[in-house]
Amino acid sequence: MIMVNLTYENRHGIETVILSNDFVKAVILAGKGGDLLEFTWKPLKYNCLYRSDVPMDDFEHLNLHEKRLLHHSDHLLGGWVDALPHRGIYQNIELGQDNGGIAATLPWHCETEKNEKEVIRVRLWVDLPVFPMHVEKTFTLYEDSSSLFIEESVTNRGETEMSFTWTQHAIFYYPEDAVLEIDSDLAFKAWDHMASPGQPLEAYEADMKKAVLSNSEFVVYNHLKKGEAALTNKENQLEVRLNWDINQFPYLRSLYQEGLSGVEPGNDLFSGFEHSLQYHTYTVLKVKEKIETSFVLSFNQR
Repeated sequence: MIMVNLTYENRHGIETVILSNDFVKAVILAGKGGDLLEFTWKPLKYNCLYRSDVPMDDFEHLNLHEKRLLHHSDHLLGGWVDALPHRGIYQNIELGQDNGGIAATLPWHCETEKNEKEVIRVRLWVDLPVFPMHVEKTFTLYEDSSSLFIEESVTNRGETEMSFTWTQHAIFYYPEDAVLEIDSDLAFKAWDHMASPGQPLEAYEADMKKAVLSNSEFVVYNHLKKGEAALTNKENQLEVRLNWDINQFPYLRSLYQEGLSGVEPGNDLFSGFEHSLQYHTYTVLKVKEKIETSFVLSFNQR
């Protein structure tokens, strides 16, 4: 009999939530940014999300309730990290490379919304310091599904409007024979633009079917028609598919490294926030305004 299971654990001081059924298992770090640390296809025991060399027991010596991390990549365990706000301006406060992604630096509150034999849903929420946002996120898993459904909302609880970029920092394992399917072949080479700006933006675009990418090269797919990317491992014919709200995240940021691929929906085309402001690739949230978005992460055995 297929059922869904919900488990709460304390892993080295981090409150951890595990959602599972016969097909998939999702491990969520409520106690550290609401990160999705693992998404595993159980028949093959295959976790598609990158796990870094940072030991989880490092967090036994860190109390994130008292002192949060510096930025979203600080003590990065891997997986899918919510870099919110990635960069931003609120009144006289500016967030950049060294202090951005506040949502991933501290513990979130967590509660069970639904725990039935057909479906489980957990709700996470947090009020950010420094940059006054209220963020809520739900994770839902059904008994007969290989998909994890994620819904998220962001509310400006400050006194003035705020401007920010937002990236879903998801890193996947990328075997040699894997194929990344996206509905556009053109991508913007953001680091080339950062190194030598001034030309029309089209001058920095490359056809990814023909491009030879160096290790750790960063590109942004900027001609997407739909929010969807699929990564297929030819050896075992296992497909990982990510669907997202293209209205909120019109770009797909991707960092190629040996054996890894960033698949990162975002609202920002550039590497530097000054260019985001120049070309208006950011979100403006008015006082008390709320935006909502959603994602689906799925496995499919072909």
